Amino acid sequence: DWGLPEMHARAAADAAELKLALDQRVQFVRSPYQPGTWWVDDVVLLEQPEVRVRFDRLLQPQLKDNVFVFRRPANMNLGSVDDPVSNDYCAMPYPREKADKLERIALRGQRAVFLLGVYHTRPLGPLALRLKDGALRASSGERLPLTEIEWTPGFLPPRRFRFLRTVAGSVPPADPQGMPYFVISFQVPRQAAPGRYEGQLDLLAGDAPLRTIPVVLKVQDLELPVLRDISVGAILQTERLTDEVLRQYSKSGFTGINVGRGILEFETGSDGKQHVKLEPLGKILDWLLGYGITSRVTLWGDADLGPQWGGGRLLRAVRFDKADFLAEVKRVEEYVQARPHWPRLIWMTWDEPQPNGSFEFVPPEEKRRPHGAPHPIMAWPLEAVPNAWNTVDAGFYVWDRILPYFSLPNLDEPANFAGPELYEFTRQRGKQFGFAGMAGALDERARYQVGMMLIASGAINFQYWHLTLKMMARLDGQLLRSISMVATGEGTDDLKIHHLLREAIEEARRSADAIRTAAAREAEQYLERLRTVWNADHRKDQSYPYLGLAADWGYDQFYENWQERMARYAAACKGVKWIE
Repeated sequence: DWGLPEMHARAAADAAELKLALDQRVQFVRSPYQPGTWWVDDVVLLEQPEVRVRFDRLLQPQLKDNVFVFRRPANMNLGSVDDPVSNDYCAMPYPREKADKLERIALRGQRAVFLLGVYHTRPLGPLALRLKDGALRASSGERLPLTEIEWTPGFLPPRRFRFLRTVAGSVPPADPQGMPYFVISFQVPRQAAPGRYEGQLDLLAGDAPLRTIPVVLKVQDLELPVLRDISVGAILQTERLTDEVLRQYSKSGFTGINVGRGILEFETGSDGKQHVKLEPLGKILDWLLGYGITSRVTLWGDADLGPQWGGGRLLRAVRFDKADFLAEVKRVEEYVQARPHWPRLIWMTWDEPQPNGSFEFVPPEEKRRPHGAPHPIMAWPLEAVPNAWNTVDAGFYVWDRILPYFSLPNLDEPANFAGPELYEFTRQRGKQFGFAGMAGALDERARYQVGMMLIASGAINFQYWHLTLKMMARLDGQLLRSISMVATGEGTDDLKIHHLLREAIEEARRSADAIRTAAAREAEQYLERLRTVWNADHRKDQSYPYLGLAADWGYDQFYENWQERMARYAAACKGVKWIE
C-alpha cells in the first residue's frame, strides 16, 4: 500500500545494508504527511547465482530441421522497438509453445485470432500458409471461411517492425535466422451455428511443406454483446476518416473513436452567424455505426476550448462567443440524443492542463502552445447541456482541480499513480472517468488496458493517444495496423465477454431455475476473487499493475483462460450447452 515496487531487495556486492525505496507519489486524496512504522519480521539472505539462459540449447531438441513453429497469446511480449538500450530484444519461444494444434473458443460475432510464430536457423525462402479449402468445417457441414492472414517479419534480427501486412500469397524470403509472426483471423458471423469447426493449416517454404497444423474453433452458443455504454478506441489525428482507415480500425472491435481533425461542417444562417450542419453530422454517425462505433464519438479538433491550439473549429466559427458556442452545443446534442441508436458525443475541450499554466490564446506566429491551467471555460458543454459528456486528458497531479468541470475526464500519462482510492475519490463526486491509454504497447498492457483495467477500475471511456503514431502507419502508400492492435482486439473482447457475463448473472438471478441461480452465485464469487487481485492499482510506469504482468509471474495463458472461463460461466448462467 505504500508503493514498494518489488517484494525483494538485492544488496550491492559486499554491502552491509539493504535499502528499500518507496515509489509512491503524494496524493491529494491522502494527507501529505503520513507517519508510519515498518516492522521487519524476517530477513532471508539468499546466494544469487548468475544464470545465463541459453535459448538455443533449450530449443535444440525441437530444431531437428532448424525450424520451430509455435503458438503464443497475442498479448505476449514479442520484442522491443522503443527502448534505445535493448531494442535488439526478442522474446524467444519456449518448447512448451510448440504449435501441435491451434485451438480456441469463439463467440458469435467475435473475430477469433491465432498468433503463429516461425523460429528458424536456416534460410527458408518464401513462406506461405494455406488453409485447406479456405475454411473450417463443422460436422454439420457448415463452413467458417478464413477471414485474413497477416504477417510481420518480427524482431529477429533486430528489425523493430511492429506492423502487419495482409498475406495474399507467400511472404518475402527470410534471413538465415529469423522469427516472423502470422496472425490468422476468423470473423464468426452472428448467425453462425454453434459447434466445433475444424480444418488443416499447411505451412510451406517455397513449395516444400514444413508443418501441417490442425485448427479447431469451438463456436459457443453465445453472442458477443454490442457495447453502447463503454467506449474503447483511439485518437485519429494524422489520417482522415476514410473507409480504408475504418476497415483497419474496426478489426480491434473498438466501440468509440476520437476524431482529432474534426468532423463538423458549418454554414452561415439567416442571422449571419455560423451554425453546425446537422444532416452531414448524422450521415457521419451512421457511417461510423456501420464500422462498430456504437458507444461514443469524441470531438477534439471541433470542441477544443484550450489555448494550446488556439481553440477548436467550433469556437473559432462562433468567433469565441460563449452564448453562440453554448447554443450550437445544445443544437447538436438535441439532434444526436433524439436518435438513441447513434453513438453519443464526447466534447473534448482540453488536453493536458498544467497546474500553474497561464490561460492565454497565443497568436500562431509566436509558435508557443501553452496548455493552460484548469479554467471554468472547460465546462461550457455542461452549461449548455447538463447531461452531455465532456472530457480532458489530465495528469494525476491536476486531477482534483479539473474534476469539477468534466463529466467524464480521462486519467492521462497514462494511468500511473492511479489506484482504487483515486477512482473512489472521483465517484464520490458524482463523476465518471476514463483513461488516456498507452498506444502501441508490445507487451501484455496492450490487452490489459482495454479489458482488465477498465473492468477493475469501473472506467467507461478509453482512448489511445494517437492511433497513427504506433497503432497504425502508412508504409509504401498502404495503411497497416500494428501487431499490438491484435492484442488490443483480444482485450476489447475480454471487456465485452465480461459484460455478457454480468448480464447473464443478473438474468439467472431473475430466473426460477435453481441450476442457473447456483451458476450465477459461483460466477459472482469467481469475479469477486478476481477483483481482490486485479484492482487497477498502478505503479509509476505506464498502465503497469503493482502485481506485475501475468507473463512476469509465469502465467502467460492467463488472459486466454480468463476469457474462456468467463464465457463458460455465462453459458452456465444462461443454461446453454458448452461446446468442448
